[in-house]
Amino acid sequence: MPDKKENLESDANEELKDNALDYIRRYSSDGETLKQNREDALKAYRRDPYPEDAKIQEGSRSKFVMSDLSDVIESILPSLARIFTGGKEVVRIEGRGPEDTKGAELLNDKVNWDLVVQNNGFLLFHDWFKAALLNKFSVVKYWWESREEYEDEDYDGVAEEEAAQLMEDQNYVMDDVKMVASDMPMADPSMMMMAPPPTYNIKGRRIKKRIRRPVAEVVPPEEIICSIKMRDIKKEEFVAHRIKKHKDELIKEYGVKEDDIDAELAIWTSLGDDSDSEIYERFKDLGGVGFFQDEDDKDFYYIYECCLKDEDRKPIILTLMGTKTVRKEPNTYGHPNYCMLSPIRMPHRAIGHSMFDMVGDLQKLDSALVRYLFNNIYYQTENMAIVNPWKVNIADFVTQQRPGGKIRTKAENVNPSEAYFPLPPQPLAGHAFGLLDTLTSWRERRTGVTSYNQGLDADSLNKTARGISEIMAASQQRVEMIARIFAETGVRDLVMAFAEMNVEFLDLETNVRLDQGWLEIPDPKAMDVLFDVTVDVALGTGSKEVKMQQLLGMIDRALNPLMIATGVIQKSNIYQMWRTIFIEMGEKNTEKYLTDPATLVPVLPPAPPGAPPMPGGMNGNLQGAMGAGPGANGAPPAGLPQGSPTIQ
Repeated sequence: MPDKKENLESDANEELKDNALDYIRRYSSDGETLKQNREDALKAYRRDPYPEDAKIQEGSRSKFVMSDLSDVIESILPSLARIFTGGKEVVRIEGRGPEDTKGAELLNDKVNWDLVVQNNGFLLFHDWFKAALLNKFSVVKYWWESREEYEDEDYDGVAEEEAAQLMEDQNYVMDDVKMVASDMPMADPSMMMMAPPPTYNIKGRRIKKRIRRPVAEVVPPEEIICSIKMRDIKKEEFVAHRIKKHKDELIKEYGVKEDDIDAELAIWTSLGDDSDSEIYERFKDLGGVGFFQDEDDKDFYYIYECCLKDEDRKPIILTLMGTKTVRKEPNTYGHPNYCMLSPIRMPHRAIGHSMFDMVGDLQKLDSALVRYLFNNIYYQTENMAIVNPWKVNIADFVTQQRPGGKIRTKAENVNPSEAYFPLPPQPLAGHAFGLLDTLTSWRERRTGVTSYNQGLDADSLNKTARGISEIMAASQQRVEMIARIFAETGVRDLVMAFAEMNVEFLDLETNVRLDQGWLEIPDPKAMDVLFDVTVDVALGTGSKEVKMQQLLGMIDRALNPLMIATGVIQKSNIYQMWRTIFIEMGEKNTEKYLTDPATLVPVLPPAPPGAPPMPGGMNGNLQGAMGAGPGANGAPPAGLPQGSPTIQ
């Protein structure tokens, strides 16, 4: 929490504020080219008409725009989703030694649960990857959420002892306490009677839920202010997040006065804050949005959450509203709490190239060629003509261009060939179709997205399965390279941030319901093994059928008599292999089909006739392993001979 006693207008804090404002102005100005590139990429993805199309008369020529960019991005995303979210785990954390195994397993299950369940990992990765493919780079912000959810709980007429118990209750918060004196008259002291003690009316809240979890969200690109020359966003001297806040939130969370909000409203322009055009482009296909024009947005304002270092080089978070500092707090993460992705990296910089940079020019060329083909078809079906206006009614000629239309002549016995002469259209050049194929091959070489890995090549049915497999494997190399870049940069950083936050900030006993049972973390410090683990991401390799075939092959090898005879393979090992196969098939509750050998109760054979009873009786020996039998005091139920084993 911020230090409320600190003077936010001191000379040192004023200098920090001035530095932050200078960073915001410079970085916002430097990012204008990136901003324009993002707007152009979004227009290309949506297949918006080009600016020069406004000069084309409506209906005179084609304005068709090809979808190369959206086709490439939507073809890459399924492969990335399979690689990162196709398996049972998003990340695998393993201990380096036997002493690290338990802590690594706890941390592995907790981080996977946080990513997949708490933060809807599929949508998080989908939006993160798609924004990076479209916009050169994309940023995820993470933080630790620690809060309580309450429900009102009031009491009237509570005795003093009960009020004291409520005060000691760690799950109850008293908001207001009123003592109510008894209205009964004072008793006669001579009769040794005292007035009844006062009671209390209590208004308060009971904690319904304690929330301790890491949170991550994809930040819109216009809200991030950073250096275009950065190499690693975590090591940057300054990163700012432009956050939209309602006026009531500013007053409640930051203690800002309403007069201050109105006074600082004019500052947005001086900061070079011109992100509304990008927001407008994002919502243009839905009707557009204006930040200061919509009725719903009139009470929303922007603040700047700045990660920087103070005069002692300690990381801090400084929150600005206009030119006013509204909060200063230590940065408990130790660095800017952001992770960044860029699909095509460039040396010595973090911001690389996008798919728009790869195919934007090809999409424009494709659109021009297809328009040429469409225009030629239009001219062939509705060709131009020379008309004699003194022999033909021009109004009929314009309005009756339809099946069954009638055109009147201006005189009798008019020869149609003298009144109307069609102009033959120019034949379509044969090389135009070849040029389309050439552009397609260029796009495939640039992006690695081919008709093979999309299943769209009809001729592939005539090729061998091995040949097609090799072609698809080669075409996937570009996509796999993008996936590996994502895995080794932003995704790994996010996973490590989740692990570090769980170790650093989790302060409660935690129980989580997983598919395979309960994850119990009685002591969060048991997960403090960050320096003794290995972290692997992008685990989704191969299809489920391939994985199942591999597991079945492992079972065949495990059933080798030599491995069983030497004790290398036990029943529990075979059980775990089959359990994994059922889970891969989608059956999470494997207990319906498989029985864990560890849960089986050994059944002893019946004693031979005439054998002496065992010490303590047969039942006495079985009770230690199986518990008492169904009969009284462990005796067998009626109908079974004395000394027979019972199974519970």
